[in-house]
Amino acid sequence: MSVVEGDEATLQSIKGLLFVFLTTTLLYFLLKYYFNKLAEKIDEVTEKQAVEVALRKEISQKVDNITTLINNSNDIIWSVDEHLNLVIANEEFFNRIKLRYGIDLKLDESVLHEDLPQKFRETWLSHYTRAMAGETFSIEAEVKHPTMDDMEYIEIRISPILSKDDRIIGACCLGRNFTQRKKHELLIQEKNKRLMDIAWSQSHEFRTPLSRIMGLIYLIDEEYDMSDDQKQVLHYIKSSCHELDAMIRRVVKLTENLEELENK
Repeated sequence: MSVVEGDEATLQSIKGLLFVFLTTTLLYFLLKYYFNKLAEKIDEVTEKQAVEVALRKEISQKVDNITTLINNSNDIIWSVDEHLNLVIANEEFFNRIKLRYGIDLKLDESVLHEDLPQKFRETWLSHYTRAMAGETFSIEAEVKHPTMDDMEYIEIRISPILSKDDRIIGACCLGRNFTQRKKHELLIQEKNKRLMDIAWSQSHEFRTPLSRIMGLIYLIDEEYDMSDDQKQVLHYIKSSCHELDAMIRRVVKLTENLEELENK
C-alpha cells in the first residue's frame, strides 16, 4: 500500500467517525428534547390528576357537610335537576316517602317515581314546571301524618336553582311543618265565627223588641198629655233606648269588621 492510499484510508476513517459522532450527538439531543417534553406532559397530567383528586375530595367533604346539616333539620329538604332527578335530600324526605308510599327513592333517580300515585305525580310535575320557568312560590298541603292517624299541615317553598350564568338547572324545595300554628289559626277562626254568629243573632233579636218600645215611646209622647214627672220618666226611657240602639249598632259594626279581617 502506498503512502497516498494510507492517507486516504485514514481520512475515510476520520470522516466515518465524525459522521457517527455527529449522528449520535444529534440523536442524543433529539431524545433529550423528547424525554423532557414527555416528562413535562407526565408532570402536567400528574398535576391535573392531583387537582382532580383534591377537587373531588373537597366536593365530597362539602356534600358530607351539607348532608349532615340538612339531616339535623326537622324540615323536609330536597332538590332536583332540570330532568327532575333527585340531586340531594335529607332523611326526613326519604322517610316520609317510604312511610307514606312504600318507595325507597334514591339519588339520581326520578323524583316522580312511577310507583307514586298518578295524582301526586301530576300535581308535583306542575309545581316543578313552575319552578323551572323561574317562579318562586309557596304551597300549603294538608296531609295525613305518616305514622299517626292525624292530619298535619306542611308549608313548602319551591324555588329555581340558577347556574353561574343564570341558567335554571333545577329546583330546591323546603317543607316546614306548621300544624300547631295552623290548628291555632283554625281555632281562632272558629271562635270568631261563633262570635259573629252570636253577635249577629243577638243584635237582630234585640233590635226587634227595641224598635217596638221606641215606637210606643214616640206614640205616648205624641198622643198623651203627661205631667212633667211623667215626661221626665219617658225621657229617661227614650235615652236608654237610644243608648241600647247605639250599643247594638256597635256590635253590628264590630261583626262587620271581623268579617272583613276574616276575608283578607
